[in-house]
Amino acid sequence: MQFLGDFMKQCSLVPSSRTFESMHELVSVMREVNDLFKKPVSEPVLDAVEKVDRKIYSGTYDMRPPAIPCGQTMTAPYLHAAYAEVLSQHLPKACKILEVGSGTGTQAAIYAKAMPGAIVITSDVHEKLVEESNRHFGREGLSASALHVAPGSLDKARMFAPFDAITFACNISEDRVKEYAPMAKTCLLAPVTMPEQGPHVAMLTLMNPTGTVMMELGGAMFVPFQE
Repeated sequence: MQFLGDFMKQCSLVPSSRTFESMHELVSVMREVNDLFKKPVSEPVLDAVEKVDRKIYSGTYDMRPPAIPCGQTMTAPYLHAAYAEVLSQHLPKACKILEVGSGTGTQAAIYAKAMPGAIVITSDVHEKLVEESNRHFGREGLSASALHVAPGSLDKARMFAPFDAITFACNISEDRVKEYAPMAKTCLLAPVTMPEQGPHVAMLTLMNPTGTVMMELGGAMFVPFQE
């Protein structure tokens, strides 16, 4: 799956000063990059990314991770696509996903649109972001639901376990990922911290429920995991 790492890298070369007028224009650039690879990100995933209006969730259309409330940032759109592509290839149509670090709900909405049979539960330590996520899901008529997980506690998440997959939208240590592993049946997808590269740099890593690395999809910048 090196193509996903290449896809993320190529998209990230789009000038950060460039702004787009619509999701269609933004995703059109992603599609142009996609054509460079032998095994591109699937059309259903790119369609799902285009259907979730990024400006409503963050206030802007661009390839950068924009600032959102509570000192957080929204994941870049090419990373949203990479997350959804990996899960769509590894999970059955009827699946249950836990996302740790909901932000304003963009990734969870993309999961729900890319995998219509999925149940998506997304969590965040910030109540304001949970409220925003639920508001967006309600507006879009999605079955996804946001769950507030108290700082330092997995108890509420465990109430909904097991999950087919657990994904993380934050820079997190491999040891912390393994704390969630018993709740996952198929895989965990996490930006695993690379401390030698700095506090925000992580390797997007797919693991099986035992915590064994299945593949590395590429390095990127993420906000640190918060407790």
